Amino acid sequence: MATNTWQSNVGGNWSDAANWSQNLVPSSEDSAEIGPAADASWIVTAIDQAAGALLIDTGGLGTLSVGAVLDVTGAMAVASGAVVVQAGGTLVAAGGLTLGSAGRPEAAARSTWRVWAS
Repeated sequence: MATNTWQSNVGGNWSDAANWSQNLVPSSEDSAEIGPAADASWIVTAIDQAAGALLIDTGGLGTLSVGAVLDVTGAMAVASGAVVVQAGGTLVAAGGLTLGSAGRPEAAARSTWRVWAS
């Protein structure tokens, strides 16, 4: 699985390939990482997205805002920062979810979190 790291420190759109180290939007074949250099919000737009794994460790400053479907087929870890599933959004963490002491999951009304591990 290739690692695809968020490059922008001013936030932006998940579906913009220029925001990622591979210059491609992550797919179910990639491990997406949003690290401490990122200190703004990221938005998963109305376009459904996928990642093979997802690590969020922003130092507590960043927010991943899910407004459509984000399907993480492997493990998901939120060491620090927030993950907000907006109304109508769905976050799937098929490989389980690990929260660090500074990780903050949030859900709006009419949103869905699906977490399991095989």
